[in-house]
Amino acid sequence: MINIPLNNIFNGDLRKPLKSVLNHKRETYYALCGRDSGKTFSMSRLALISALTNPSGDILIMRNEQAQIRDSVFQSVLDVLHEWGLANDWIKRVRPERLTNKRTGQVIYFKGLDKEGLKGFQPVHKLAFVWFDEFQQISKKENFIMLNTTLAKHEAVDASGNSYCVKIYTGNPQRERLHWTNVYKSELLETNQMTILETTYKDIERLLPKEKLNEINLMKELDYETYRFEFLGEFGLLSNAVYRQYNYQNLIDREQFKPYNYRLQVGVDYGDSDATTFTLSAIGKDFGDIRVLATYYHKNGVSQGDKDINDYANDLVKFCKYYGELYRTNINVFIDSASLSFYKVVTNLLNVLNVGGIFISKVNKRKGINKESNIASRIMLTQLLMSTKRLHIQQQCDNLLNALETAQYDNNGVRKDDGTSDIDSLDSFEYSFLNYIDTIYSSVIRKENNANN
Repeated sequence: MINIPLNNIFNGDLRKPLKSVLNHKRETYYALCGRDSGKTFSMSRLALISALTNPSGDILIMRNEQAQIRDSVFQSVLDVLHEWGLANDWIKRVRPERLTNKRTGQVIYFKGLDKEGLKGFQPVHKLAFVWFDEFQQISKKENFIMLNTTLAKHEAVDASGNSYCVKIYTGNPQRERLHWTNVYKSELLETNQMTILETTYKDIERLLPKEKLNEINLMKELDYETYRFEFLGEFGLLSNAVYRQYNYQNLIDREQFKPYNYRLQVGVDYGDSDATTFTLSAIGKDFGDIRVLATYYHKNGVSQGDKDINDYANDLVKFCKYYGELYRTNINVFIDSASLSFYKVVTNLLNVLNVGGIFISKVNKRKGINKESNIASRIMLTQLLMSTKRLHIQQQCDNLLNALETAQYDNNGVRKDDGTSDIDSLDSFEYSFLNYIDTIYSSVIRKENNANN
């Protein structure tokens, strides 16, 4: 028998899956844990504790990519086997990675979701324990749900036919409030379909080396927002965030929209290889506020189905026609002046269809505020609207909300356009008000000054 110091391994919420394993109780855990919270350390050991206490059940350990397996979770489990003096009890195989117990035939499988997932997977025994590491790398919620459903077919059951499989999904928190892992976590809190685990480095602070604690405390002093996100797993803007006034709760539009007080405008950013986006904004007739009513987003290879320039033109006309009829008003459409071919296709389509109430123009991207650069002017107005609570966005416009939250500056103070955030959604949003940018800015400043006098 080996002596396993459980109190030095499982701390905070991570004690819960340990109890499930030891009590042979079926449970599924959803754990977005802060950096250095000990999740890999604990789960690699819990997998082996499950193997020791449930010798008739196999173990499955997964990551999103097979190439990540060998140097991460596979090596971590091997290290624990050596630490506990059990390495000689297991036969090691690589490509694909697998461990087989010499005495019981029990198997620990290591699989990447990218290699056909679980297609054709048939464990020697039913699964007593499943651990998916870094599950936030799964591309979308639907794939996660499908995986969890598939795993249920392989769960080990006791003599009474009751499953005792423990499944745990561990990952790093995602800064974007609308990342699918955060959205799904909110849903789980209401449905109780899985048990939510939350743990941070503070749960194992007494076990961390002094050098590690010094590193964490230095981050806390120099960049509290990054510390708050990475180590505590809380929402927060990066230190180089563009829109420092971003506040999700303040932005969400909760009032009934009355179109007679607004002019409706659609900004369009057509992307041949990038995304194509539309943003429908309602600009107050007194130029005192902006309300985003709807957005459109599609990117070939990412969104469902492939589209060409004619498909996007049709989608734009349908988009404008629908909201024009819904609100019984004309709609002005502003298309990126660099997308001349798309402008011509849309104009011709409107003529062929003889659609009225939709007026097409090219965006004047040179417009700005005072002597500020074009992009800086758009950011300045957006920040002003946010800080004065004069920008409101419908909750279903998640691409735009996410783009505003995640936009970053580079080291030269220029807004990044390298894929770290959704610049296409920001562009179409800005095009929707750009023709009035200086008027809106002046109006908001005047209204705020009058309110404060």
